[in-house]
Amino acid sequence: MAAKNIPIEGPRFEPDDDVWRRASDAVRRTFWRRLGEFAMGVKRDEIRRGIGVDGQPLAPVLPASRPDGATGKPLDPHYGESRTSRLLAVSATATGSKVYWRASGRVSWATILGYHADGVVHGAPIRDTIGLSPAGWRRVEAQARALWATERRRRAARGGKAGAAKFQTRGARARGDAL
Repeated sequence: MAAKNIPIEGPRFEPDDDVWRRASDAVRRTFWRRLGEFAMGVKRDEIRRGIGVDGQPLAPVLPASRPDGATGKPLDPHYGESRTSRLLAVSATATGSKVYWRASGRVSWATILGYHADGVVHGAPIRDTIGLSPAGWRRVEAQARALWATERRRRAARGGKAGAAKFQTRGARARGDAL
């Protein structure tokens, strides 16, 4: 069964410095909420462009499957008004965030997308959109660095020493990535 949400958490995204370790839960929640909102924007962009989690275009739609004449990409026939985009939401805690789909009627839209991802939609090709493409994940990781660097500069401008050190996520440090 396909995943039901897109978790944004862990060492790939979490800052790894003394300022983060001393940050309050409110500061951490704000960081994760902002990063989740950015990730939701990335997901909407991928939906709009018809890109699956593998980074490849989704299989095209047969025009006969759209009796209303909708012209949008697969799983986004009515563009921003389509449920795949419109029902996206974000929740955040002090330890991470997640992008998820709200319900449409009695069923979470993620359940419907899961049917597409698992290939159980009769007559339709597999279309997996629950997640981000590799390029999308890289954009979110870069945004995590940018968000925390901005927070560090803000704190330094208020008279703290937080702006002096270079920011790096734990994931980047483990890979040896230079910033």
